[in-house]
Amino acid sequence: LVTIFGGVISTISLFDWWFRKLHVVSPLFFYAVSFFLWSGIFRIVLNWYQLARIRDAAPKKFTESLGTVAVFLTAAPGEPLSMFRKTFQALSRLEYPCNIYFLDGTGAPEFKSLALEFGLMHLEMVGVEGAKAGKVNEALKKTNEDFVLVLDPDHLVFPDFLKEVIVFFKDPTVGFVQVSQGYYNQYRSPIAQAAAEQTYLFYGPTQCYYGSNGGAIAIGANCMFRRTALASIGGHAHGLAEDLLTSIRLHAQGWKSIYHPVIVNRGLVPEDFDSFSKQQLKWSRGLFEVLFTEYPKLFGKLNMSSRWRYFNIGTFYLVGLRNFFFLLIPVGYFLFGWVAVNMSFSEFVIRSIPFAFFSLIIYALSQRYLVDYSHERGVYWRGMVMKFACWPVYTYAFILTLLNKKIPYLPTSKQGTSKLPVFFWPLVVYLILLVGSFAYHIFNMEQTLSLQAFLTVQRQTLGMFSFSLVAFFQTLLSIFLIFRSAQRSRMDAWEELE
Repeated sequence: LVTIFGGVISTISLFDWWFRKLHVVSPLFFYAVSFFLWSGIFRIVLNWYQLARIRDAAPKKFTESLGTVAVFLTAAPGEPLSMFRKTFQALSRLEYPCNIYFLDGTGAPEFKSLALEFGLMHLEMVGVEGAKAGKVNEALKKTNEDFVLVLDPDHLVFPDFLKEVIVFFKDPTVGFVQVSQGYYNQYRSPIAQAAAEQTYLFYGPTQCYYGSNGGAIAIGANCMFRRTALASIGGHAHGLAEDLLTSIRLHAQGWKSIYHPVIVNRGLVPEDFDSFSKQQLKWSRGLFEVLFTEYPKLFGKLNMSSRWRYFNIGTFYLVGLRNFFFLLIPVGYFLFGWVAVNMSFSEFVIRSIPFAFFSLIIYALSQRYLVDYSHERGVYWRGMVMKFACWPVYTYAFILTLLNKKIPYLPTSKQGTSKLPVFFWPLVVYLILLVGSFAYHIFNMEQTLSLQAFLTVQRQTLGMFSFSLVAFFQTLLSIFLIFRSAQRSRMDAWEELE
């Protein structure tokens, strides 16, 4: 609390300095910069508030059976058969009695044969619309168990998974229980490490805060639902962010949700930029869809905590638009002489030091809530770099949302590729544009300005050059990680498991 108080004081001090009249050159440009800058700072401060409000839940131990459980495992065309063998082996070791249903949308007889070999109940799902949610809802019609665990096919469950989760359903108001996610391929490439790093704080302090007041978020996989809760909203929601849609509808109906911060299974993260960018496009377009369509409709039914929670989640991917805006600032200055604010970059850095200091301290302290502290602690520089690298993805998703353009639901690829997606090339184009605009500015400045004007512009240029170096090296590092990830092991991740 002391460090959070210090962080708030440093934020107020920086706010007071930033909005001084002498810093305003063009009011429209200044307030545009201020909006993007301070919206990012606001999210950081909001995370501090959430951190201060976390309440450690009392541990619960399995003592008795609380009802029947169905495990739903889906399969889509194109997913590798060899991966399912590992998944079925893990499922066969579950300790709590359950019925395991294989929701098979592949239409391939070898998948059915493998499922029957491991004693799973096979449900044919070819032609069922609605992606994973459609299969789940169809399976709900054909089953009657009290609780339903939804799993992704790449996740390998631990034997005690169900025992860890079922105990929370003693409370009849609990609609679903979400556990953390772990990964077994995160060390296979820089992008896999980045993808895993981006989840650590979410499954750590963020979900711990959400779960503290009965408002944990469903993540799609590793989530167990009460059947009557799903029935109260007409079944599992359809959409790109079907998990978040289901979650917000359940909370609007008054159901509580629990977050249990344990790793009781491990799955896959994307290992290459093509798979990663497609996953991020699906997630960002899905979250924007929830923000602009479902959130306004359910706003009146949500409590105040849930309203803030879903607004915070729904606006997360605006980071792409914010990064894109700041990337344009140095290019605009070098080409057209546009000046956003009347301050030196060095002065801004110095004034930001107290805020940055407390932010780093709070960031380090927040890691006490990490689920797997010994493996997850550290500075998530790869995750931050790849979040920056996805600014074309998130910006494109936002534009699609404004135009109400849909994209198909595609499962995240389980096998990597060295193919460079279309979202890679804006990084290259920007790098060329940044270097070219700087060279043009230097040449033009030497040719056209008087000595006095040259010295004045030179000071401005030095500050903007310092600012542009941040964009330059982030873009360069993004490209480097993307190429390094293309050189990962060609063996499938599950084949490396003992």
